[in-house]
Amino acid sequence: MLLYVGFLCDGTFKISSNNNDLLRTCFMIYCEHVSYIVGSFEEYYKKGVQAQEDKASEKNKTGVLFRTTDLFVRFFTKEKMASIISGITGPSILTFIGGAMCLIGAIWASVQQSNKTNEITELNKQILNTSTGGDSFPYFVPSFSSSSSFPESLTILSEGKYPIYDLSYRVTDLDDFETAQKNPDAKKNVLNIGIENAVGNLPPNAAMSSGLTMREKEYTRLTVQFTTRNKHLMQSIRIKKVGKEYKTAMCVKNTFPPNETLYLKIDDGYPLNKEGVVEW
Repeated sequence: MLLYVGFLCDGTFKISSNNNDLLRTCFMIYCEHVSYIVGSFEEYYKKGVQAQEDKASEKNKTGVLFRTTDLFVRFFTKEKMASIISGITGPSILTFIGGAMCLIGAIWASVQQSNKTNEITELNKQILNTSTGGDSFPYFVPSFSSSSSFPESLTILSEGKYPIYDLSYRVTDLDDFETAQKNPDAKKNVLNIGIENAVGNLPPNAAMSSGLTMREKEYTRLTVQFTTRNKHLMQSIRIKKVGKEYKTAMCVKNTFPPNETLYLKIDDGYPLNKEGVVEW
């Protein structure tokens, strides 16, 4: 209603310092326009009656519009309009409008506060991820000069948009590990099998040479343990010679629950077991 009054008034009234006076003024202007419309219908009705008397024929009435106007004018007489206006322009309607406006304002403020809270939460999450590494993780990839040659070394890659902090790793050749387990003299040092290195920090989406060289074998099984500021990961690397080419399978998992797989890559043609999966 207030929007309607605003368009009709076109700025012709001044805003009162009293909110009740403002609402009453707006509503009275609205009611004046309704009364004007009813008066127009009444005038149209009188013209229709006059035309009826002049023509002296029921067929000369102005049709559906005339009959609709007839019903409207019979119901909405000036006396009834005055009664309706006097009944809804009292303190009760002002109280209702004021309460509705307060409710709308409260809902709007709640939505704005919720959006602001979400923005703050997201910002705090970004700050935390930047300082801990977030969901970024490292992994090794073999460096091949060609598909028919054995990889010469391993390269460290970082996956994710956040830096990786306090990175260190241990690479273990499972052949060496199993050989040490079978040797009584070396069995006591079996946990020390492998190569350890502390890398430090790694930028996001970066590549870094590990400096580790590979021993050529037809079947290589490597296990890598990564430790970062917020993660402990396990990577399995399998390199197998198939015909004249070397095929690779790699898998990176989080060692903490829920132990999800973060990275998986299996070359086409890599041999699978009877269940159709890689023998990790």
